[in-house]
Amino acid sequence: MNSFFQGVQGQKFIVNGWGIDPFIQGSAPTVDFAKNAWTPTNNTNTTPAIYRDGYGPVTGTRSTYYLKDASYFRLKNLTIGYNLPIAISQKIRAKSLRVFVSGDNLLTKTKYPAADPERSGSGQFQTYPQLKIFAGGVNVKF
Repeated sequence: MNSFFQGVQGQKFIVNGWGIDPFIQGSAPTVDFAKNAWTPTNNTNTTPAIYRDGYGPVTGTRSTYYLKDASYFRLKNLTIGYNLPIAISQKIRAKSLRVFVSGDNLLTKTKYPAADPERSGSGQFQTYPQLKIFAGGVNVKF
């Protein structure tokens, strides 16, 4: 068995664009804005007042609302293999025979609200996450 873990603590990103800005290019506001946006009757300090993308006094003005914790801990790779007994490998005239399975990006622990904190360095809130990849194989030595 072989495993590779990766992570970062204390990383923060200022995010923007799809998935966080309300009404960007005609999209609906996020659930957070729809439920928690500041209004005179809901004077919260966690979510700003809802605005239209491109509205001059607000667009481009950032607040701590857009500063997201991007700390994460990820199981980047896990490989499990088994060397079959010599008696089995000799049946096919091989010196050794090993079977294995492997997986990449199997588990991620994070508070980051978007898809993948490892891919968010561009500032875009919604980026495609890294793919989970599964592979298997056989190593035969003759």
